[in-house]
Amino acid sequence: MIENVSAQIKRWSPAVHGAIRALARGVLISPWSIERCPPIPRSIDGHWFLTHPRFLSETVATEDHVRKAMREHLVPGGHFIDVGAYVGWHTLLASRLVGRSGRVTSYEPSPSNYAYLKYHVNWNARGKVRLRQAAVAESSCPSQSFFLLNRGDSSSNSLTFGERSVPGAQEVSVSTTTLDQEMADVPAAKFVLKIDVEGSELSVLMGAAEFLRRLRPVVILALHPQWLPLHHSTGRIRSFFEECGYRVNPLDGAAAGGTWGHAGDYLCLPPP
Repeated sequence: MIENVSAQIKRWSPAVHGAIRALARGVLISPWSIERCPPIPRSIDGHWFLTHPRFLSETVATEDHVRKAMREHLVPGGHFIDVGAYVGWHTLLASRLVGRSGRVTSYEPSPSNYAYLKYHVNWNARGKVRLRQAAVAESSCPSQSFFLLNRGDSSSNSLTFGERSVPGAQEVSVSTTTLDQEMADVPAAKFVLKIDVEGSELSVLMGAAEFLRRLRPVVILALHPQWLPLHHSTGRIRSFFEECGYRVNPLDGAAAGGTWGHAGDYLCLPPP
């Protein structure tokens, strides 16, 4: 309902919509620290959550195709791994889909996004979601360059922007970890792995080779050819999945060109 009202106001008057967003972000929020700001209820796929008012004028139920894949492949007692969790919309939905006995692990390196992710988990899924303020990569490192857009208040921060000279990108230092290391001792379960890392896709996969071969997660991959490092390619990513026995298909036509290699989301299924 809130999203519908916001869209109607934006169509009627973009200036008024912008003023309301400024009010929500400034007058209503700035006097409070993030963790102390009172939440507002929002619905994602019929599940109600308490969310930060910073997102009052933004749609939270985005990427229908991704949420559909989550509903199809996540089961009660399963384990959802959210690599590039942003502020937690998919994390929150997964916390309901996996049921009481399931688990969610979420990774987000941006300090701004992580603060909102933590806020949302504390209000909605405390004790069920394991949070890590780190980037997932090919190797573990205590300090690696990471590049923020809009001071990190963006869904498009990345480890790879340093090779692309993205205007306005701010360099900070973050720690990195690997899924092979993080998941080495987790019990077997029905895993769904979502990767949305703005060009670091192959790096995440190379640090998860043993995890993919051992526990066979379903992978929901957001492919960003425009941000890939110069020594990476979409072909190498496809070959990696094939070597692990995975089948790769566009997720309900979500890929821009409808075939592998275009920007968009893909469903990567392990062998039966």
